[in-house]
Amino acid sequence: MAASPPPRPPRVAFLHGTAGNASILQIQLGPLLSRLRAHACHFIEGRAAVADDSPIGATMRRHFGAGQQLLEYARAAFDERDWRIYPDLDDALAYVERELAALPGGGADVLVGFSQGANLISCVAALLERKGTPLRCVVLLSPHRPGWARQRPELFSSPLSTPAIIAWCPEDTMISGGPEETAKLWAPGCAKLCPHSGPLHRPLPANNEERAALLDDVLQLISQECARL
Repeated sequence: MAASPPPRPPRVAFLHGTAGNASILQIQLGPLLSRLRAHACHFIEGRAAVADDSPIGATMRRHFGAGQQLLEYARAAFDERDWRIYPDLDDALAYVERELAALPGGGADVLVGFSQGANLISCVAALLERKGTPLRCVVLLSPHRPGWARQRPELFSSPLSTPAIIAWCPEDTMISGGPEETAKLWAPGCAKLCPHSGPLHRPLPANNEERAALLDDVLQLISQECARL
């Protein structure tokens, strides 16, 4: 009798923040990626270059180099509540869906995103739940206040059940309550909130002990939800 094939490694796809790219996110998430070496990791880059006069772009180039090609998935705006929306949200979601389908194996089990990437992942998780093909789990790092949920109300007509971790620094003024509001899109008990000391708008905390604890939570979630691949 032939031996059963070993289980495949979980497929994890990453989405970066505004004015980011795959190489920048690899630097930002280096400690996490070092613990995911046994996983199949892929990066989905944004579909458009940020504007030359973008203040976020200027900040990113100061930190990561003047030669970086800085990308985004969608153009950011705000609704009347000052919550984050995307005028081209439908196009951005269609793009991410296509990129996921083109990954080796035809998709991802887990999505991890920072800032704009985290925002879009909440929509992708909702979309895939409605299609009956949910993700195993998601990790949202520093999401904004979810004005996009009003843009696609059919996706958020019922609470999400995809297991999630939502991590952020409460002193991050760029997102001002975004993680707590984003968590309200999930059913009770399905999203774990993980505040940390930051500082400010960054995907992982600088404090070694806090970072290790968050990474432990992320690895435990992925291991638990992908145990039966």
